[in-house]
Amino acid sequence: MTSFSIEATRLRRMVKALDLVVERRNTIPILGTVLIRAKDNAIIATVTDLEQDMIITDEAVTEGKSEFCINLDTLKRFASFATGAVAFTMVETPKSFSEHAVEITDSDTSLRVNTLWPVVDFPVNTWTKPQAVSAQRWKMSHDQAKRLFGNLLHCISTEETRYYLNGVFLTAKPEANTLRAVATDGHRLGVVDTDIPVDSDFGAIVPRKSVNLIMAMFTKGGNEPISVTVSDLHYQIKVSDVLLAGKLIDGRFPDYTRVIPSGEPKMSAHVSAESVKRLNAMLTGGRFARSAVAFDYDTQRLNGQSADSEYEFSVPFQGTSEVKGHQGFNFRFLYEQSRVTPAFTMKAAGVNDPAIVQGEDPDAMWVMMPMRV
Repeated sequence: MTSFSIEATRLRRMVKALDLVVERRNTIPILGTVLIRAKDNAIIATVTDLEQDMIITDEAVTEGKSEFCINLDTLKRFASFATGAVAFTMVETPKSFSEHAVEITDSDTSLRVNTLWPVVDFPVNTWTKPQAVSAQRWKMSHDQAKRLFGNLLHCISTEETRYYLNGVFLTAKPEANTLRAVATDGHRLGVVDTDIPVDSDFGAIVPRKSVNLIMAMFTKGGNEPISVTVSDLHYQIKVSDVLLAGKLIDGRFPDYTRVIPSGEPKMSAHVSAESVKRLNAMLTGGRFARSAVAFDYDTQRLNGQSADSEYEFSVPFQGTSEVKGHQGFNFRFLYEQSRVTPAFTMKAAGVNDPAIVQGEDPDAMWVMMPMRV
């Protein structure tokens, strides 16, 4: 009989992280399980959705070697109320289709799981293994990771036909050989630069779900350094005892530099944080979600109305323009941009030209296509 035990607080932290990867609904039951291996006073827990894996290693008191697949939701429910040390003991169960059952106990409660999925059925993926020597490697902080990906989430496309836009493109900044992240949905473009050195020909597209996982894993001000490895097809992100690894999007990202305006801007509008707050409040209920808004440079007001024309609104901005007319944009785009940049400035060459959007971060910029009002 083999067994191991782990502190309840550690188990809860482990299960919470693993739950980020496991799909709530899937047609392959094994993907709803966590593969647990325990030996040599360590526990290794693995989950996968066939696109990315998460592997967590933690301390445990082990007796012998334990290995089994258990439904993650079952483990999550027990961990939610467990106290003290949680013990896992393997026992024989001839009446079950699996060879063994597992008894999970804490100081007050005992749970016996008679149905364990065969370990041999758990998918084994290659992207968790050491990557090629030629792979790009760098380290960053939690704040750097959240800045790099968090500034671009709202620009990632959800259009399935252009699947290569369904993620964040990591590449080298032209003529600088430093890491740059880019995302676009064809209507908006985001570019974030860093001082992390990479090869000039580097390019990789990290899928949207992986980006969401990265944002959920890391906390503002986190101390543990993050190690990133990116090869031609796979990525690995390691922080402390957690490894997130998966597939990159196999496609060619378009030449985004052609979209970035290079001419001298003739229109400039600055929207303050207070106006942004009012814009955000007005989106409540979705009445303005599909509406267009217009920067009226004559009155210095940002005007709009709901799609059913039942509501109209107006907030101030500070702007200058060398050309006549007003410039319109999708209100939802402005709203989502305001959640990233509490105050922002928009500059364009003309009313029908794309606008460059900038906040307080000098190394981050966005491009937004205009909308006819």
